Amino acid sequence: MRIATDTAVIIVSATTLVTFIMVSQFGSVWTLYPNLVFTIGWFGYWLRQREELTRCILFGCAAIVIYLPIDWLFSRKARFLFYLDSEFERLGVPVALVLTWVIFAALMAYCYERSLRLWSRRLFAAAVTGCLAGLGSFVIYALGDSRLWVWNALRVDTFPQIASVPLFVPLAFLLTFLLCPYYFHREQHPVVAGIRCGIFMGALQFFTFLFFYISVN
Repeated sequence: MRIATDTAVIIVSATTLVTFIMVSQFGSVWTLYPNLVFTIGWFGYWLRQREELTRCILFGCAAIVIYLPIDWLFSRKARFLFYLDSEFERLGVPVALVLTWVIFAALMAYCYERSLRLWSRRLFAAAVTGCLAGLGSFVIYALGDSRLWVWNALRVDTFPQIASVPLFVPLAFLLTFLLCPYYFHREQHPVVAGIRCGIFMGALQFFTFLFFYISVN
């Protein structure tokens, strides 16, 4: 991995953050699309030159595809998560948001592999990635709250939360990416690693939700 790839990833991270700041002001799912078009074009340019980005994108796609059923469970069945804006009502989950989570997962994969190359310590690289995933998910959900989605709108129970984000959400992301050494064990194919990540992402989100649900009852 080279400095040029790091720069590409940092730029995408920055534009994604700026996009969600704009979302917090304008509150439309369509606000996400300029950043998606830019990211696809920007990464598309680098994919031809940097194999590591290809691996990360494959990882992100596989992880989010596997995770989607849990999101569907929270939003369509449990009604704990309400999406306020969607391009296609029948889909439930906004397509732009799904693509944004693919980018997020790809960025976390890159963070882990880059940290591992820098420090050659799997546990340290996993800790850095897990903390960034927890913080990043919190920032995204906090900025999008009441604009793209509402957590626990029915107020069925009082969940511990920080700035309107239920505590179990960033906690689940933190725990998910702490397990990166398992996903990428023995130079695992990125799709297989992504499937493993998606399974744990969904399971940890469900079980952390269940833990807090039981604890407040």
